[in-house]
Amino acid sequence: MARELENSIYSSPQTMLTYARTFAEAILQQIMLIEKVTDTPYMTLKERIDLLSDKEFLTYCSTKT
Repeated sequence: MARELENSIYSSPQTMLTYARTFAEAILQQIMLIEKVTDTPYMTLKERIDLLSDKEFLTYCSTKT
């Protein structure tokens, strides 16, 4: 999937966005599986991000100095 995402950057921006979202969702689902966080089939990307963030499984880096 990562290779297809990389190749789509140059061929089709719309395809790139589709693959990027799918890739991000797959990563979040794996985090939820590993950390034993309840996952529902109809959970949105934002809901997954918010849930994992609330449980402090996601960290954010600021580039501000």
